[in-house]
Amino acid sequence: MVQNGKNKQIGDSELKNLLGDLFNDDIPLVAVIFGNYPYGADIDILCLTENEPSQERSNVGILDLLNLSVEKASYLIELLDPIITELILTGKYFLGDRSIWDNLTDKLHNVCDIDIAISHLLRESSKWYIIAYDQFMAHQYKESRDLIKWSIINGAYASSYLHFAKYYAKSSYEPIDLRHLIEIFPALRMTMNCVEKIKIKGTEIETSMAREVLKNWESEILHISAS
Repeated sequence: MVQNGKNKQIGDSELKNLLGDLFNDDIPLVAVIFGNYPYGADIDILCLTENEPSQERSNVGILDLLNLSVEKASYLIELLDPIITELILTGKYFLGDRSIWDNLTDKLHNVCDIDIAISHLLRESSKWYIIAYDQFMAHQYKESRDLIKWSIINGAYASSYLHFAKYYAKSSYEPIDLRHLIEIFPALRMTMNCVEKIKIKGTEIETSMAREVLKNWESEILHISAS
């Protein structure tokens, strides 16, 4: 039984029917519930399919879907990309071919080349930082609450990827989720606190918050470069 934010309980059979209707005859090989599904207004579901989906992200009613082919999910696991590793570590298997999910879980615990994965995480971190920085600078010319909000959110993506890279570079390999990563790195905790603040209704989103997020990333990347 799953509960959405309006306290409407969704039975397993109803949820399976929703997924079946959505995919018509192409029911996903695996569906996994993730995120704050007992508390959020929507139900977040990872759908793994045999073929590459036409849309990676979609939503229908209360269902927010992340759609990946099994091949793409396997590739992202090798890169330790939190898009998929976070869901494997924190998600709840719901329906479909359990052996596929188990194989992906095993794969996460046996990643072949950590150095390649770390390089990927650093590239993604830089990509998200550039996006966040551009949004911050655009705000200087056209003041926009949304620009600052997305600068903070995308800066948090940048910081998350960076700290995943730091973790995997300095520890014996053991997969980790974001919650535990935040407990290890104070700088990441500061950044995620800014993200939590902007989620609170009525909170004034200040330019200084985005500036703090970007400066945290810049400081951390300098430490990595110097080490």
